Amino acid sequence: MKPHLPPVIVLHRDPDVVARLETGLKSRGVTRVIIADGASEVGWELQKECPLALLLGARLEGDRSALELVGLYHRVQPTLPIVVCGEEADLETGLRFMRAGAADYLVPPFDLARLWQRVQRERNRVLESCASLDSVERFTASIVTRDPRMLQLFDYCRNVAASPRPVLITGETGVGKELFAELLHRMSGRPGKLVAVNIAGLDDTLLSDTLFGHRRGAYTGAVDDRAGALEQAGGGTVLIDEIGDLSLSAQIKLLRLLQEQEYSPLGSDEVRRTEARIVLATHRDLFALQQEGRFRADLYYRIYTHRLLIPPLRERLDDLPLLLNAFIASSAAALHRPPPGYPAELLTLLRHYSFPGNIRELESMVFDAVSCCRSAMLSLDSFREHLESRNRPASSPEEPIEAVIRRLSRLPPLKSVTRLLIAEALRRSGGHQSLAARMLGITPQAINSRLRRLRSESKAETEGA
Repeated sequence: MKPHLPPVIVLHRDPDVVARLETGLKSRGVTRVIIADGASEVGWELQKECPLALLLGARLEGDRSALELVGLYHRVQPTLPIVVCGEEADLETGLRFMRAGAADYLVPPFDLARLWQRVQRERNRVLESCASLDSVERFTASIVTRDPRMLQLFDYCRNVAASPRPVLITGETGVGKELFAELLHRMSGRPGKLVAVNIAGLDDTLLSDTLFGHRRGAYTGAVDDRAGALEQAGGGTVLIDEIGDLSLSAQIKLLRLLQEQEYSPLGSDEVRRTEARIVLATHRDLFALQQEGRFRADLYYRIYTHRLLIPPLRERLDDLPLLLNAFIASSAAALHRPPPGYPAELLTLLRHYSFPGNIRELESMVFDAVSCCRSAMLSLDSFREHLESRNRPASSPEEPIEAVIRRLSRLPPLKSVTRLLIAEALRRSGGHQSLAARMLGITPQAINSRLRRLRSESKAETEGA
């Protein structure tokens, strides 16, 4: 199956230039060329996927300049190649665009060969990525991503899938560690099955019973023989989750299992050998625990052969549109109703949230919103209430405003503070005035009125100077 290549987006005020660019790109194999009507459409497309390139005219119609848009789009997608199509050979103008984040600056008559080289490099990179993952794509359907770090993890899983050594999967709660354990098992082709056990809170006896099983009469209540996870898995895979919570004595049992691949059920002297592959997972920092003496050094280095660190959702925000669409579809299917759409502001709102619960939290948010939806479009209210209830900033906590005010020797003019607040709200909302207004606790009409007033005051000050 041929890979679905991303598009090239073109935003230019001259229709003749647009037609020439579109024809030139399609003649060289770019199957998808999106001709944008304005900056807002480009922003929407950038939130949906990662284009091969953005071709932007140096002079655009509308309130925002091309230079400002280059900076905005570069912040949204830092790896996006932005090629600016200038209208004159001006070195200083070209340098300004490059400093703002443009990858190239072309002057008329446009060198389509040079333009194609830029697009072709990105196209080849995507094709190579698709080719390298072609042999594993049938295993990765349950993990929705286009993030480069995640794709590298897929490739790493393929490389270590056949190894008999244990694999350590780390990452925050909710990032999908269990999905990667399942991925490793499917890629390994092992004849047994995957058995997952969560050992958080288990004492030594319960841990041994869970992993090794027991013989009848091994302890009070053991009325029958019971197979442990190792026996249930056969020659498959055993996922041992939350190993950071193991006691030191339980760690000795796990170390012996990994070293000798042998165990004995509770109440039995029989030594059994296991062919199961061990995968371990934790959200804890094992190195820090080992430094504190709460995790054995010999066990730490024993399980540190193959390692997967799953990035949190806040570090792979380009996956938000894919995950949002996938969770809306799965939620609607579970509720036996057609999937609703969602407003463009929703992605902007979610991009400014830290997602402490990661993928699992997003999935729960979407399911709740779809459950409460009674129209063809999801409401922002359900998501906004969840985000406000968590009250978690997207980055490190900022200095409280009261502390800022107290340490100022001279208070700034109210007009300056208003201008700065509106500018920051617009930056965080990606230019959406309605969303910026909600951040400030005012109506969209009020922010529009304040913007007009600030523009007129700025113009008057400029003319007076």
